[in-house]
Amino acid sequence: MRRTEVPGLRPGEWKRIASTTAIALSVAGLFFIGYQAVVSLGRILTLLAIALFFTVVLTPAVDFLQHRVSMGLLPRADSGQTFAAGAGQEAWSQQARR
Repeated sequence: MRRTEVPGLRPGEWKRIASTTAIALSVAGLFFIGYQAVVSLGRILTLLAIALFFTVVLTPAVDFLQHRVSMGLLPRADSGQTFAAGAGQEAWSQQARR
């Protein structure tokens, strides 16, 4: 059987064309996958940026308040938090018994 050849192409040139096309499609596919990863992680990256902002902005205020509490200039909220937690637990347990 005689092999038919494409007019205008030298023998073996189709291999170079096929490999170049495969490489171009692979690169395009990788760029698409990378773009999709950035888009899907966009919400997470946004939330991380907001958390970083609050961390930077609120750190001096928290340090100042902790210093004042440790010096005894502000009353601690421990007893109020304990009371609220105990009252909530008691209400929950009474409702569960009904």
